[in-house]
Amino acid sequence: MVPGRVISTVDPDARHGHRSRTDRYDGYKLHVSADVDSDLICSATATLATVHDAAVVGDLIDADPVPVAEIIADTHYGSGPTRQAMADRGIDLVAPAQPIPTRGDMLTKADFDIDLDTATITCPQGNTATIPPPNGDKRRQVRFAATDCAACELKPRCTTRGGGRIVEINPHEELLAPARAQRHEPEFLARYRLRAQAERKIAQIKSRTKNVPRRGLDKANLWLDLRVAALNLDRAGRLGIIRQNTRAPPATPGTTGRPTMRLGIIRHNTRAQPTPNHQPDHHHRPHNRAHPTNNTPHNPIADHPPSCAADVGGWRAGVGPPSTRLLRVPSVHRR
Repeated sequence: MVPGRVISTVDPDARHGHRSRTDRYDGYKLHVSADVDSDLICSATATLATVHDAAVVGDLIDADPVPVAEIIADTHYGSGPTRQAMADRGIDLVAPAQPIPTRGDMLTKADFDIDLDTATITCPQGNTATIPPPNGDKRRQVRFAATDCAACELKPRCTTRGGGRIVEINPHEELLAPARAQRHEPEFLARYRLRAQAERKIAQIKSRTKNVPRRGLDKANLWLDLRVAALNLDRAGRLGIIRQNTRAPPATPGTTGRPTMRLGIIRHNTRAQPTPNHQPDHHHRPHNRAHPTNNTPHNPIADHPPSCAADVGGWRAGVGPPSTRLLRVPSVHRR
């Protein structure tokens, strides 16, 4: 994919994108960060389809109103530079590292004992080679002696080169090696399983809107902001973290005192209770059928305390401890 190639004269910001080698699309990428406890979308942005998933992680964290302590993401976020950037920020990254490439039954890098402390690599036959010193962000090549490899009985499964075996060391090997080791551990898998919650948020964003109904990157971001605001308002109402409207009249004797929610605004229902001498109002449901005379106002904040903060205002202001974020990148087509 050519990053700067213009594919449309009516939408010059649209780009060719691909989810895999065979699944391609034309349009934009939407990068979304959601809270693992409250299920609220914390930050989101739209970019060109050619932008890498991990390239905007820093922007998503900076736009988050709450300090982030942990990020759960897929393999696209498990590279060495991303792990180093999250480590510098003091954020735990729960993301699978890219597996070591394999070729049939040939010996892989995982079969060698790599000791970064002593800067040595030991092959399965016990031969040792020295790791060269770091050279910026370039990979380091460790070459085993050709004489040792020529006399080795494992050479047919190790290398087809005429000389010795070459093992490459990633500049972030000290971060990638432990990540590869824990990729299949039960503790890691149990934590990584929470990332599936992000799929629900993506489905909500793309619900009834397979294509972005706007042209241009700026309008795509505006549409995304409105979409996220609507989803968060709906979620906040379900959590009961929207404050009660203090301007509403308090419940009086003979009324239900039941707050009803309309578009996220909590009001007191002042409709009178039905009496035996009156026909019941079928448009009104009593607050508690077992106790129809219960005049105690319902407090959704007390009954359903949010997991992230006291209310929406406090959450947006950054109140609360650092929490976990789920990262997901859906691809959307242009209109």
